[in-house]
Amino acid sequence: MTPRTKSWTNEAAHAIVRTNGGVTGPRQDCGLGASLGERTGGQAGFSLVELMTVLLIIGVLVAVAIPLYVSVTARADQRTCFTNQNTLERVVQVYLGTDPSRAASDLAGVIDGNHPVVMENIVGRPPTCPAAPDPADPQDPSVAEGAYTYNTTGTVLPCTHGSLGPHGHF
Repeated sequence: MTPRTKSWTNEAAHAIVRTNGGVTGPRQDCGLGASLGERTGGQAGFSLVELMTVLLIIGVLVAVAIPLYVSVTARADQRTCFTNQNTLERVVQVYLGTDPSRAASDLAGVIDGNHPVVMENIVGRPPTCPAAPDPADPQDPSVAEGAYTYNTTGTVLPCTHGSLGPHGHF
């Protein structure tokens, strides 16, 4: 037999087994490119298509997650604001109920660190709307940034602070 008509030799069969990962027979290409070990002269790595696919998937996940996060944050701020309003109205009721000479009309205005309700019934800084911008001086409780406002009946008025816009009364 001439070398051209020879069938598989033992050495050639072992070479095929080594390069095909144990699969006997000629190498079959699945159309997905070279195997990982055969890319770029034997260096392992990911193709540009694989990297772009991963980036596309991450981009889609981020595009879905950010609006959900923003809406959840806005709802949490609004609920916190309603809770603050409810708490302040209860504090006003306690303030007015402890001394019959006190009138709700005396409480109209902005609740700040010097307000009588704050001084007698709230320990520390009065609550502020979480949607309001941070005060210029967070150590000064008299800064009225994000403070709530009372009317002459002692009711907290709807909040108008921050990115939520006017967000009503609880």
